[in-house]
Amino acid sequence: MRSVAAVVALTLTLALPSALAAEVIVRPHDPAAAEPAFQSAFEALFAVKAGLDEPATFLIVPRYAVETTDPSGTSTLFAVRNVTAAPLDLDVRYRSPDGATLRQDLPTLGARATLTRNVRDVAGLPVDPDGFARGFVQIQAATPFVGDYLQVDAAGDFATGDRMISLADLCDLAEIRFFDFGSGTELHFVVNVPGGTDPEDPPTFTVTPFGEDGAAFPALDVFVDEFTFTMTAADFTLLAFGTLVFDFGAASGGAVHGEYSAFGQFSVGMNGACRTP
Repeated sequence: MRSVAAVVALTLTLALPSALAAEVIVRPHDPAAAEPAFQSAFEALFAVKAGLDEPATFLIVPRYAVETTDPSGTSTLFAVRNVTAAPLDLDVRYRSPDGATLRQDLPTLGARATLTRNVRDVAGLPVDPDGFARGFVQIQAATPFVGDYLQVDAAGDFATGDRMISLADLCDLAEIRFFDFGSGTELHFVVNVPGGTDPEDPPTFTVTPFGEDGAAFPALDVFVDEFTFTMTAADFTLLAFGTLVFDFGAASGGAVHGEYSAFGQFSVGMNGACRTP
């Protein structure tokens, strides 16, 4: 799977600003700098989208990653459940990480019915040069529904999942436990408004790492031009166990989900927790 480490070498002792032009850029936090307002071409992820007037419900599968070169490799599965006693019309949009619509489906769910999808079976999704199809899934309806997703890697004995993300899951301030069992540690992010990676763009969010003894490491500013992206344990080379605290306020909210695997022996998935300042 892709890592931010592939585009920028991040360590907790990074001393000089990075000049790399990439989808994700990390720099040391500058507390003396004024926090600029976003002047971005991005629309908010959780804004009302074209195709449905004032939808009552908006959920997303925060990421899909499908290994197209190996039928037993990793894939994303999701399920949508109609919780009402009437038919439910859905607007299902598969989007690239930068928000472009790749495919739109308009299924109808019967009363109390469940729609399941393996993204591997969804035709027409573009594939990266490394053989992976990547993005997120946006689902809207005029009445409430619920949904969940799984990331499954049968060959690697790995599976994790959670419920779909809603607007209420986005935090201005969030934290997640961080631990590295030596393999498979990934953090997956959703931000409501990415700030961009141009030199004049503000950071999308700031992350402050803490060790298990409570000692704080230097804070880092993260510059992002996509709604969803991934970081791994390799991006935090001096932190094996501890806590990561994220300030998503500039991005109008964000969410983080952790996936942790120990050499195929077990896997754990968890959402970050919202917290007050």
